[in-house]
Amino acid sequence: MPPADLSNLGEYLADHFAGSVGAVALLEDLGNSEAKPGMRELCTHLKVEIQKDQAVLDRLMCLVGAKPSLAQRGGAWLLEKATALRLGSFGRPGNDLGLMEAFELLALGIEGKRLLWRALGYTLAAETRFQEFDFSGLAGRAAEQFSIVEKWRIEMARSAFAVQD
Repeated sequence: MPPADLSNLGEYLADHFAGSVGAVALLEDLGNSEAKPGMRELCTHLKVEIQKDQAVLDRLMCLVGAKPSLAQRGGAWLLEKATALRLGSFGRPGNDLGLMEAFELLALGIEGKRLLWRALGYTLAAETRFQEFDFSGLAGRAAEQFSIVEKWRIEMARSAFAVQD
């Protein structure tokens, strides 16, 4: 197996880190909206989980000498703010479509993170400098996060697409 291309790996990790910055900002917006019962607690829980993953990404980036650029972090933050504008005020009554799309965006990001951990597990597990990481466990944690977000996404879809008699 050829040695890992650390510049590609560093960029890949930094991209995911930047995406997590946007996810945390989106969760803060959703949690502050209190649009649905239990949403604040859900968002707080997911934010803590994503911050744990950020710490792992940060450690990995340190090992390969990478860090997210200001443009990556700023771009993720701006994307989240543009998304919030596009989706409207999350706290507005009857904005279940906006909530569903916000949860869909989170679900896509979490699935991407699960795929990141799987890719790293397949490619880096044999390298000694990466043996401290449980990529399989991280992928499992992402799958659990996805299940939680997907449950909320489907609930918002049911409400947003309900046919009125």
